[in-house]
Amino acid sequence: MADTQVVPWGNSAGGSLGVVPELTDIAELPAGNAFVIAKRGDGTVFGPRDNSLGQCNIPVGLTSVATIAAGYSHSIALRTDSSVVCAGSNSDGESIVPSIQGVVGIAAGENVSLALLSSATLAAWGYNGNGECNIPIGHTGVSAIAAGGHHGISLRGKGTVRCWGHNLEGQCAVPTGLRGVVGIAQECSIRRRSRVTEPSSVGDGMAMGIAMFRQEPLELEQ
Repeated sequence: MADTQVVPWGNSAGGSLGVVPELTDIAELPAGNAFVIAKRGDGTVFGPRDNSLGQCNIPVGLTSVATIAAGYSHSIALRTDSSVVCAGSNSDGESIVPSIQGVVGIAAGENVSLALLSSATLAAWGYNGNGECNIPIGHTGVSAIAAGGHHGISLRGKGTVRCWGHNLEGQCAVPTGLRGVVGIAQECSIRRRSRVTEPSSVGDGMAMGIAMFRQEPLELEQ
């Protein structure tokens, strides 16, 4: 992957469009608000741009990173030993990792962090003003997670989807009969607004959910 290149476009607030020479051998490149973080093929992480809240302050010696996620102003890294490391804003506790083990997946919303555990259950921490951290009771069999600005999405083993959190614009109202889903959007675009008390403008990705599904239907989970 040594010839991997990055091509940016859009708003360059915070220098987020200024590609730097260190951005090589890139395996993942999630974007937060006016910042990006990059995971290289060797399992190291680089945070090149807007660092006003420390979201690009990669801990010294951080290696063996399996995957990364970016929230509004915080970053999350999952290491191959299942440990989780956060950096950046901690205004609502989104960067204080709780005592959890066996993490196999991560996602980041505006001020909330989510983790998928090896038990196929979930953990959440950070802002909970709209129920972002209120994982549905008895929610098991999860195979993947994603986060919008103020809501969470999970994919279960039989291809069904569950959402929780802010629902003013229907982002948690999963379409009736949706099944056979094989993928959900890992990162919706996140744009801050005043604690989500008013509807967002059209195109605000923090208020939508995306699913990819097979043509053939699968059995619905109860």
